[in-house]
This record gives sequence, C-alpha cells and structure tokens, in this order.
Amino acid sequence: MFVIFENLPFGKAISIFTLVMVFISYVTAADSNISAMSAISTNGISPEDPEAPIHLKVIWGTVVGLLAWVMITSAGIDGIRLLCVLGGFPALFIIIIVGAGLVRVLLNKDRSTS
Repeated sequence: MFVIFENLPFGKAISIFTLVMVFISYVTAADSNISAMSAISTNGISPEDPEAPIHLKVIWGTVVGLLAWVMITSAGIDGIRLLCVLGGFPALFIIIIVGAGLVRVLLNKDRSTS
C-alpha cells in the first residue's frame, strides 16, 4: 500500500494520513473492548451508571497492552494471530451455551402459550 502511495502525488502526506487513521481506528477498537471487558467483570452496572470503575479499565488496558507487547516481541505478528485464535476458543463455548439457552426459551415459550 505504501509503495502505491509513493507513486501518487502527495504520497508522503497520504501515508501519514493513513497511519494516523489506522492508529485512531485501533485505539477506538481497543477502548471499546476494554470498556466491555471491564463492564463484564464488575457488578453494579445499570442504566444510571453504565461504566465500569476507571481502575478496572486501567487494569484491563494494562493486561491487554502487556500481553500484546509480549506476543509481538516474542513471536511477531504470528503471535498475535495465535492469541486471537486462542482468545476466540472460549467464546465458542459461550456461543454454544447461549444458543442452547435460546432453544430452551423458545421451547418453553411454545408450552406456556398453549
């Protein structure tokens, strides 16, 4: 991509703009994920107080950042790919349990309406 940008007019400016946009996108996604992880790991989340405590967000952000740094420095981008696969594996079981719960609710709803 950056080779193509070099051949365009204002290629250096386009490259810098692209890097800034990628950085903003990454930071936004990381912030959303850390907020979600913090909210899942705390009690007392309500519509009146929808955010987790800041100290919990700092802890989760530090853990995620350190884990990413360790994986990048030790295994490179393949380490991050491995971490993504390993991180998604427990989600498989959560999705299966949620699906089973949905089927159970649907079956019980049919019984309660008749």
